[in-house]
Amino acid sequence: MPDSAPPSPPAGLSRREVLALGALALPAGLLSAHRAAAQDFVQVPLAPEPARADPLHDYWDRLPQEFPLEEDLRYFNTAGLGIQPYEVLERVHAVALEVATTGELHREQHFETARGAIARLLHADPTTLALTRNATESMNVVARGLSLTGGDEVILTSHEHPGGAAPWVAVAQELGLRLRLYEPTGDLGRDAEEIWTLRSNRTRAIVVSHVLATTGAVMPVREIAAVARRHGIWSVIDGAQAAGILPVDVEDLGADCYLASGHKWLLGPVETGFLYVRLDRLPELRTRFAGAYAADAAGWSLEEGRLQFLDKASRYEYGTRSSAQVAGLAAAIEWQEAVGLELVRARATALARRFRAAIDGLPGVEVLTPAGAVEQSPIVTFRVTRRPNRQVFDWLRQELRMRLRVVDERGSNAVRASFHLVDRRPDVDWLVEAVRVLGA
Repeated sequence: MPDSAPPSPPAGLSRREVLALGALALPAGLLSAHRAAAQDFVQVPLAPEPARADPLHDYWDRLPQEFPLEEDLRYFNTAGLGIQPYEVLERVHAVALEVATTGELHREQHFETARGAIARLLHADPTTLALTRNATESMNVVARGLSLTGGDEVILTSHEHPGGAAPWVAVAQELGLRLRLYEPTGDLGRDAEEIWTLRSNRTRAIVVSHVLATTGAVMPVREIAAVARRHGIWSVIDGAQAAGILPVDVEDLGADCYLASGHKWLLGPVETGFLYVRLDRLPELRTRFAGAYAADAAGWSLEEGRLQFLDKASRYEYGTRSSAQVAGLAAAIEWQEAVGLELVRARATALARRFRAAIDGLPGVEVLTPAGAVEQSPIVTFRVTRRPNRQVFDWLRQELRMRLRVVDERGSNAVRASFHLVDRRPDVDWLVEAVRVLGA
């Protein structure tokens, strides 16, 4: 049976105060404040040594107090929408107030701070990064920027998220492209080889999710990108389910494009995201939308009818954007850097392993996520074989206040659970019990 549910904070105490009180039982000096250099505002409790070594340590069950979730809500959907920590919300509010009171004097600073934070996360050169509104906008930039003609072919997996696949379907309808779909097997070596059986002399691009949104399976994107480069094919990696939870080194990965949203594992605000484009590929990826910030003063003249785009990825940024949201994305990355990115990953994957191991083999329950995938990505997709997935989702949400995600793609009839710092061990154990009841 699961442990009892976490207690609510005593009257008059904030979540952060409860977390701090819990730390009093730890050896003195093991818990201290930390400030991220770039923003100089992030204060998070540092994990004591026992918790750094044990991702299931009691310390991690207190950390959800740093998030504004309602006490009785058990949230298993960070892969869909991450919950912003208090510190991130405070930064968004502070910058919004700054803009409202002094005007947008520091826009460039906020954008470059965010670009720098993403660059650290991806081991990328900041000049290769465009700040977009989400992964879908990034994918549209790529799909509409490539020089494609009727009869050209694009390979996608059959498990691509609609936000990443729809831009290609739209372009295919307009230009007469052929979309060829690959069904992932869950075997990295097999997928790396078999996906290329769809290639022809008309293949121009391959679009693959780093982590499949449906099952959490990790795709062999490095190997796929290497083959694509040898054949002069564009490799476009959708990192929406990877950035912030898997280590990503875009230089080592070798893909032409890598993109993600900021509102998932990164714990940033909605309407934030990024697009990485290899610098040597920039001239080949046309800029379909233009506006302020796509060119500098030397490259722009209305009188002369001249528009020369910047020679860096920020050429794909256009129009006035919210400095507050962008600053929030930087803050979210820095908040997790302060906690420790490796510790965040270890905690999330430990909870996913705990859940998967507990439901694997339950009567009436089928796990769709490959066993090895939870070692890298804290996603577990399962189906209750005798129940429609909508019924499972609704019962968990309405009766037990548990938030998961329906998986309808490819007729899966499944439900997806994803785990992060907002989750406690008792929350996970209660979900196991709920699944056991549903499958019985």
